[in-house]
Amino acid sequence: MPFVWKTLAKKGSLYGNRNYNNKVSVANPYRFSYAGYNEILTGYADPALITNSKKWNSNENLLEFLNRQSGYKNKVAAFASWNLFEYILNKAQGSIYLNSGYQTIIHDSLSDTEILTNAVQTNAVNNVKSTRNDMLTFVTAKEYIQNMHPKVVYLSFGETDEYAHGGNYDGYLQAAHLFDEYLAQLWYLVNKDPFYKNNTSFIITTDHGRGQRPGSWARHGLFTPGSSNTWLMTIGPAFESNGELKNKQEIFNNQLAQTIAGILGYQFDPPHPVNDPLSISTINKR
Repeated sequence: MPFVWKTLAKKGSLYGNRNYNNKVSVANPYRFSYAGYNEILTGYADPALITNSKKWNSNENLLEFLNRQSGYKNKVAAFASWNLFEYILNKAQGSIYLNSGYQTIIHDSLSDTEILTNAVQTNAVNNVKSTRNDMLTFVTAKEYIQNMHPKVVYLSFGETDEYAHGGNYDGYLQAAHLFDEYLAQLWYLVNKDPFYKNNTSFIITTDHGRGQRPGSWARHGLFTPGSSNTWLMTIGPAFESNGELKNKQEIFNNQLAQTIAGILGYQFDPPHPVNDPLSISTINKR
């Protein structure tokens, strides 16, 4: 992953190397995707979310909260490879721009690239699957960012998880390498576009860990040790550059929504007991 280790590790910070007792963890006990993404986006490790089912999420998420603020109205967007994000972000009641799974791109003034992407998705042999090809998700998000200039973007990829569940380690590594390339291209984009340059930061993490033994790496869940172990990467002007953190500390994914809101100048308080948001000094502590 050349971008992560040659650029982000020098200009940003990496958390979660447990060899140094530097931990990032999920707070929910179930350690699967719906519960993990809900925790990241709502700041709440909801004990009622026990399956990856098509159930509308009743918890308020950070993206909808930000979209109600005057400075961010209609400037918040989300793109995801997994089609369950329609339920995780409760599109039935939501107002943010959301494109997930093999969903047709719909908004005013589609670009030529978006028209072509729609055609590719419509004719893709895998378009009945729950997880879209990450490259299509990336192209869709990148095109929207360039043309519409949203202020907050949530982007979720899914192919590493799909390959892992299939026990395909070669495919898993290839998907991770492509993820690194997508990060590099997005970082280049925001640093050459005057709208984003010098005022855009990335927070990058994952919804759950995986089994920590050679025979269990393809699995995750309540009874799979290692499934709660995640990681966090930050880069941009909102954060100091600390490289790979080697101090003893533990960060939980349910602290991220409130932390992001605080960075943007807002207080996001889900109506549930949660861990305290991370202070900037905590995030930036070597």
